[in-house]
Amino acid sequence: MKLAEFAKWVVQEGCFEGYGDLDSFDIHKKAVECEIILPTRYDPAIHGESDDAEPGDDWFMFNPELKKALSTVDG
Repeated sequence: MKLAEFAKWVVQEGCFEGYGDLDSFDIHKKAVECEIILPTRYDPAIHGESDDAEPGDDWFMFNPELKKALSTVDG
């Protein structure tokens, strides 16, 4: 997982160069590239019910290492 690379990219592209022009597609693409989120296939038995996904659809989850770190953050 390249969390520092992702954070640097967000600040660089979103604040210094892009002036807030980042969109969700760009962020998603970079998060996958930096292994912040990992692709899998949606399984309601594992991921819970979803109004937007069907079994077998692309599904993204936080990297388990990041999820563990985030568990100490309130909110």
